[in-house]
Amino acid sequence: MMPREQRGEESRVMSEPGGARSATASAFRTDIEGLRALAVLAVLGYHADVPGFAGGFVGVDVFFVISGFLITGILFSEIARTGAVNLANFFARRARRLLPASALVLVMTAIGGRLLLAPVDFPLVAGDIAAAALYAVNLRFAWQSTDYLAGDRDGSPVLHYWSLAVEEQFYLLWPLLLLALLVWLPRRSRAARPKHAPSLPALRVFLLVTCAVSFAVALWLTERAQPWSFFSPWARAWEFAAGALVYACRDALLRLGARSAAALGWTGLAALALGVVHTEEAGFPGASAWLPVLGSAAMIAAGTRGAFPAGHIGGLLSLAPLRLAGRLSYSLYLWHWPVLVYAMHAFGPMYWGEKLAWTLASAIPAALAWRFVEKPIHEGRRGATRRPVVGFWVGAAASCSGLIAAAWLAGPVLFATPGVAAENGAPPSLEAQLAAVRDDLPVVYRDGCHLSIQATESAACVYGHADADVSVALLGDSKAAQWFPALEAIAQARGWRLLSLTKSGCPAAEVTLWSSQLSRVYRECGQWRDGIFERLAREPPDLVLVASVFPGRVYDASRQEEVEGARARSLWLDGWSRSFERLHAAKLRVALLADTPTAPQDMARCVSAHPDAPERCDFPLPAPAIARIETDAARAAGLPVIDLGAHYCRGGRCQAVIDGLLVYRDKTHLTPAFVRRLVEPLGEAVDAALARP
Repeated sequence: MMPREQRGEESRVMSEPGGARSATASAFRTDIEGLRALAVLAVLGYHADVPGFAGGFVGVDVFFVISGFLITGILFSEIARTGAVNLANFFARRARRLLPASALVLVMTAIGGRLLLAPVDFPLVAGDIAAAALYAVNLRFAWQSTDYLAGDRDGSPVLHYWSLAVEEQFYLLWPLLLLALLVWLPRRSRAARPKHAPSLPALRVFLLVTCAVSFAVALWLTERAQPWSFFSPWARAWEFAAGALVYACRDALLRLGARSAAALGWTGLAALALGVVHTEEAGFPGASAWLPVLGSAAMIAAGTRGAFPAGHIGGLLSLAPLRLAGRLSYSLYLWHWPVLVYAMHAFGPMYWGEKLAWTLASAIPAALAWRFVEKPIHEGRRGATRRPVVGFWVGAAASCSGLIAAAWLAGPVLFATPGVAAENGAPPSLEAQLAAVRDDLPVVYRDGCHLSIQATESAACVYGHADADVSVALLGDSKAAQWFPALEAIAQARGWRLLSLTKSGCPAAEVTLWSSQLSRVYRECGQWRDGIFERLAREPPDLVLVASVFPGRVYDASRQEEVEGARARSLWLDGWSRSFERLHAAKLRVALLADTPTAPQDMARCVSAHPDAPERCDFPLPAPAIARIETDAARAAGLPVIDLGAHYCRGGRCQAVIDGLLVYRDKTHLTPAFVRRLVEPLGEAVDAALARP
C-alpha cells in the first residue's frame, strides 16, 4: 500500500512486553516516519522511470510491513488493556484518517478524465474509480490483467489504489483474527502481566503460520497467474504478518545491544536498496519479495529500543527532510500517479526527466490536500468529531463522493442517446457505435468459445448447421476470432458446419511466446495448439482457415529471452512453416486469412476524440514486410491466401470510418459490424479455397 497514518497511536508502539508503558512506551517512532519516506520515494522514482529505480515498486511492500507492525501493536495493546477491540472505534478512526484524502483524489481524477480522456475511455476509467471508492480495485485489476482484451491497464489514473484496497482489506480482517486469538489461544495468568492478552509466543506461532501459508499461496499464484498473486490480499498477507512478527518479538529485540541493533538496521537498508535497484516485476511477489520485506522489517526491529546512538540507522531515518516526506507520504502517493498519467495524456510520451518533473510537481496538490483535508480531519477536535458514528459518516460520504464522481464521468457515454439505423440500412451514429465498441465482441467470447490465456482445451464450439456435409474450422488467436461474425453468416447461408478454435494471444504459428499477463513463458499456448492439431487430424474438416497477428517479440528458447527484429521475424517464419507442415501431414485443406494492419494508435479512442473529422485518424498502410512473412510461408506451402485489405485500406491509407461505420475497435481488431460488411468477398474467397484440390 502506501503511506498511511501520520502521528497518533499508529506511530507509537508499546515498547515493553504486554504493553506496559515505560519511558519509551509511547515514544513516537521518528524512524518509521523516515522509513515511509524511503518507501514513497522508491515508488515515485519507479513510476517516473528514474534510472536505478527499476524495482522501486517494492516501496509498496515496505508500507505493508509498516502497517502490519503498527496496526498489530495498536490492536494487541488494546486487547491487553481491555480484553477486546472496540471495532467501531477502530474502523471509524481508519475511515476518518484515510478516506477523505482518498476521495478527494478520486473526484479530481474524474474531473481530469472528463477534460483529458477520449469519451470512449470514460466508462473504463469510471469503473476503476468506482472500484477504488469501494476498495475493491485490486480485484478488478487482477481480473483485467489476465484478460487479453483488457489491454494495457498501466495507464489507469487510479492504478495505484490497488495497494490501498489491499490495506483496507487487511484492516477489515486483522482485528477479527486477533480477537480469535483472544478466544482460542492461551492467556497470561501472572499478576504482573495483563490478564487479557494472548501470549506473545502464541502470537508468534500464529504469525509464522500465516507467513508460511500466505507465502506459499504467493509462490503458487505467481507461477500460474502472476497478476492474481500481485494484487491478491491473500498472497500479500505474509508481508503484513512479517511486520506484525516484529511487534510480537519486541521483548527479545529490547535485549539487543546497541551494536547489534545498528548492524541489523544497516543490513535492512542494504537489503531494501538492493531490492529497489534489482527486483524485477516478472515473478513478483515470489521469492524476490523477501528482500524488501525482510529489509524493512529489520529496520523497524532495529529501532525497537527507541534510542538512536551515533551510527544507528534510526538517526538517518529521523532527519527532518525524510520525516517531512514521510509525513506527506500518503498524500504524495495518492496524487503523484494521476498527475503523471494525465500529463502524459496531454503532452504525449516523456523521458524520465520530464516524468520526474511532473512527479515532483504533484507535491504541490499533495501538500495542500494534507494541510487542508487530511490533517484537519485527522487531528480534529476530540469529542463529537471523534465519535465512531461521525467516522462512519465521514467514510460513507467519502466513498459516495467517489461513486458519484465515477457516475458523472461515465455519464456522457453510458447515457448517450442510442443511434437508430436509417431505413436504408445506414449504421447507427458514431456516438452510439463508440459507446458500445469496448463490449462489442464476436459471440464466441460470450459463449466461452474463444479461450482465455490460461485455458488449454477448446470445447466443441460448433455454429451454423451441426449436421452439415461441409465443415470449416477457424483457427488462431483474436485476429482469427475477429472474422467469426462474417464466417458465421456465411455458414448459415451456405448450410455449413463452422468450428471455432481460437485462443487469446496464441497464434496458429508454432512459436513460443512470453506472456506479459502471466509474466512467464506462455506454456498454455503450446499445449492448446498441440491439442488442436491432434484434434484436427482425428476429425478433419473440409477447410481450416488460419489467422494470427505477429506479436513483434518472440521468445527464443535457445537464448532464454524475448527477441525482436530480424531474429523474431525468422522465428515467426519458421513457426508458420512448421504449422503448415503439420496441417499438410494431416492431409487438411488450409487457407490463410491475411492479417489486418495494426494502427499506430487506438482507433476507437482517436475517433472518439475527433467524431466530426474521423479522417484525422486514418493511417498510412504499413510496410508489408511483416505480413509477407506469413503469406510467403503459405504460398511456399502451396496454400491460398485470402487478403481483404483492399476493402479497408484504399489509396495507401487505412481508414477509421467507412460509410459511417467504425472500422477498428482498438489498434488492431476490426469491429464485428464492419466484418459483417465483408461477408460477400470473404464468402467468395472461402468458396474458392474449398474448391481447390
